Amino acid sequence: MNINEFTREGFLKKRGGSYKSWKKRWCSLHENKLFYYEKQEHSNMKNHIPKGFIYLEDCSISVKSLEKNQFEICVRDKKRKYLVEANSNDEMMEWILGIFIHRDQYYFAQIGAMNSNQDEDYRRNSYNLPQIFNIEQFVTFEVQKIEKTKKKPFRCFVINKEDGTIGIGKGNMKKRSKTVTKAITKSGNTFGSLQDAFQFYQKFNPENLIRFERAVSDKTKIRLMWDVKGHFNDYIFTSGVSRERFINEITQIKVQCLGKKELALLYEPIKIKLFIGTWNIGSAAPPDDLSDWIPNNQDIDIFAIATQECDYSPRQGYSNTQDDWTVTLSMHLGTKYTLIAKQSLMGIKLHVFIKEIYIKHVHCIQTETKATGVAGVVGNKGACGVAFQLHDSSFCFVGSHLAAREERIAIRAENYRDIIGGLHFGIPGVDITEQFQYLFWFGDLNYRCEYPFDVGVELGMKKDYQKLLEKDQLKREMSQGKVFQGFSEGKIDFPPSYRYTRGEVNIFSDQKRRAPSYCDRILWRCLPNFDVEQLSYQPHLSFTTSDHKPVSSTFTLEIPPLLTHDSIDKNAFCVINFSVLFGKNFRTLKSCLDEKEKQKQKSIRIDSQITFEASFLDSNPTTELVLNNPNPIFNKIPALFPFITSKNYLENHHIILIVKDKRGQIIGQAPVSLKGSCDKNPIQFLAIIRKKGFLLGEISGSVHITWPSLNLIRF
Repeated sequence: MNINEFTREGFLKKRGGSYKSWKKRWCSLHENKLFYYEKQEHSNMKNHIPKGFIYLEDCSISVKSLEKNQFEICVRDKKRKYLVEANSNDEMMEWILGIFIHRDQYYFAQIGAMNSNQDEDYRRNSYNLPQIFNIEQFVTFEVQKIEKTKKKPFRCFVINKEDGTIGIGKGNMKKRSKTVTKAITKSGNTFGSLQDAFQFYQKFNPENLIRFERAVSDKTKIRLMWDVKGHFNDYIFTSGVSRERFINEITQIKVQCLGKKELALLYEPIKIKLFIGTWNIGSAAPPDDLSDWIPNNQDIDIFAIATQECDYSPRQGYSNTQDDWTVTLSMHLGTKYTLIAKQSLMGIKLHVFIKEIYIKHVHCIQTETKATGVAGVVGNKGACGVAFQLHDSSFCFVGSHLAAREERIAIRAENYRDIIGGLHFGIPGVDITEQFQYLFWFGDLNYRCEYPFDVGVELGMKKDYQKLLEKDQLKREMSQGKVFQGFSEGKIDFPPSYRYTRGEVNIFSDQKRRAPSYCDRILWRCLPNFDVEQLSYQPHLSFTTSDHKPVSSTFTLEIPPLLTHDSIDKNAFCVINFSVLFGKNFRTLKSCLDEKEKQKQKSIRIDSQITFEASFLDSNPTTELVLNNPNPIFNKIPALFPFITSKNYLENHHIILIVKDKRGQIIGQAPVSLKGSCDKNPIQFLAIIRKKGFLLGEISGSVHITWPSLNLIRF
């Protein structure tokens, strides 16, 4: 394809100058630049120098404003942003699509000859992302290294396509033309070509790269993990597009080194089996053999194990309980499993293990704690959380210990809300319940069965579990929408997990005359169009060291393949379009918490706007602000431009609609699934707005993803 066949010319208003005024300029797209001239006739004069140009390599593109009939395009490169304004929405979209073509298709034109010589297996292994600017056999990126939170000067990442090595050089590359005129090595020497300079670069082998971790909060940042001991380097790219292209190149190199079994993990859906376990250990040392609770037959892919009151005296040779318990679990599971995350909050502990074969495919591992004890700072009550991604599927595990005693129902609900707001994972400001595809919440939730002691014991001895559950506080609170909205729990047809006499087998304790209860629970929540299958849910009655029994559950789920066989050339860019969005019954979190505010709900002033958030978007545009309306209608919806354009990828992800007030404070969030949005017709959706577990309204509309055909664009 000759990129010069797709030139686009016309007048645009460009913002600039000493007074930041809007000036009419004749603009022209050529190769990977947007030139602008003072007059139209200047563009046809061979010796006339343009007023300037915008370099489109790795740029991000967004719609700046939709208010007051302004059709502004924001083009941002690594140094600054440029604002240009079209005369109409159609003209604005034509310019945006033209910029995308000249940004992405220029790379295809540069590498077309090289790709034509690659074999079919190599082309199939290409990760479905735009390709890179190539210089001979080299691919270059400009990055900044981060050391101790400080940004270092720009470095040049260079990938040698011939042998797959990565070189890192000092200084930024001069690549404003098809050939490199200057390359600076770490020693400061200047060479006439990159090929001469590359031999002096510090080199790494991608085969030694265990995994990469995309930063969720910063779309330009990546962490490269070099070994299982946790050695890593953090880098910042010039844009999110550049970061994804680097990942594409590294993935292609690593794929060629994999065997058939490892390739199957990338190209085929994976069925994952999870084990979730929770136990209030009761400050007593657990038995040496955990087999009756935690299986070690290697049938499980992921183990997530939470313990509460895990503060027993450590065995000889261990300085603290955390180390003792970690080694106990590791020895029990064996060498086929690797501990990927652990977290501790006083007696609350959470460990996550994964089967060794998946360790290279896990990334973005995060851990957090939230204390909800005395004054909200003491860690005897609270939660530990672990989040990560396996391929492109996101998981979150929360092990919690909520307030004790039968009468403290409201305090437990407050603990629940504080934990949601206090575990800062993933996208900043977005609740964990609204952004992870799979969320598991388990632990000693301390909800009781409201029976007198004697009645509860009698029902337990008779195995009348359904009668016990009629007065289960958690079931009632969930049905009333007060806690764990949108969560699921398996069928309970087993004895209560609390309260037993220590050292005795299945004898309920009368020490404090507390009725037998299902304190230890395992719940889960999935984003729309995701689901899990629960295989088991049970207590383990043989354990007698604590007044609680361990509880476990196993699940299966299927995650999509990481790589696809989609044709990159056909999917160079795409557009995500939302229809008019209709809000319904918007309210604030304050109105849910304050009884006086509830009475004033009808007169509450609701000013709202919607920001679109996803890890694959070039930018996060916002709708117009709708004033004083609890049922707003958002008519002017900006187009969204993802820098990952694979149909399979997009259909397995969500866009989060973040509702904000006029000051930018978050009112709530609503995830919208893109499943089916790539089909011929738009899909309708109804999304629930939540904040800290409260339902704060609804948003309805439709969404459609399209890949505009080049011959439909008027050039």
